Amino acid sequence: MYRYILAAILASIVGIIGGIQGNAGTVYLLAGLLLFNIVKTQQEAAAITLLYTSVPLTLGAAWEFHTRGKLDYSLAAVCILFGFLFSIVGARLNFLISEKKVVLSTAILMLISSGIFFQRYLNL
Repeated sequence: MYRYILAAILASIVGIIGGIQGNAGTVYLLAGLLLFNIVKTQQEAAAITLLYTSVPLTLGAAWEFHTRGKLDYSLAAVCILFGFLFSIVGARLNFLISEKKVVLSTAILMLISSGIFFQRYLNL
């Protein structure tokens, strides 16, 4: 029961942050599931996070951006199609790569992503 309460609190916080930042919050959910020992492995965290994003949970936030003229549906469709197709490839590759390497690659890519946002911040 404790894990479910923690998961509910985590998902609530992630939902708020995701709506503010314009992302599904998957990085935060993935990290939180591992940090708070809600799951035992990266693969369990990945499975929950991927299922979490398959539900149109961010549809309300996307609608808010649409009402303000900030949503390019054609570009979104391209991202959805290719993201869907290549997520299958990535999931299959996950079982061929050690958990240690997957976690390291996630950390490195998150660091690079953070650098991109810091650069954008400095240029505003």
